[in-house]
Amino acid sequence: MHNEVHPSTPFRRIDAAAIIHDGEGRVLLMGPADTPAMVLPGGAANANEYPHIAVQRQVREKSGLVVSPNRALAVDYTPENEEDTLCEGITFVFDCGRVDSATNLPPYGEGFAWVARTDLANHAGPYTERLTRAALRARETGAKPYLMRGFAVFRDGVASDIP
Repeated sequence: MHNEVHPSTPFRRIDAAAIIHDGEGRVLLMGPADTPAMVLPGGAANANEYPHIAVQRQVREKSGLVVSPNRALAVDYTPENEEDTLCEGITFVFDCGRVDSATNLPPYGEGFAWVARTDLANHAGPYTERLTRAALRARETGAKPYLMRGFAVFRDGVASDIP
């Protein structure tokens, strides 16, 4: 491990997101309901907080659910985005298991929704949809995708250009 820190090292955020599913295979999303702006439950890690601990804390704070991540499904790198002033960051997506869809969830923003894979585009923006689909594929296949803005970096064992 390198221990040098270059003076121009940028600030980076570390996010942790949860794939939580119900008995019907739907995924829990949070945010303004019935809009294409919902996201996976989770959020930013605090300083020196491990991502798997951050996802537990963030999900509990926002939904009241106590989850135990059992494996990492994806790691996604996102460069700085000047359009929404989002700094460069890395998102870890964890499989946080099954929750009964009848579980009472508190209001967050405008709510939570259990969303079928076939309906993701109607509830999540393009990035969240790509990230969610990649994580669901990883859960099914055992793959460990390395993503950039939700796109797979390696295809057939070769690094690819990301749009």
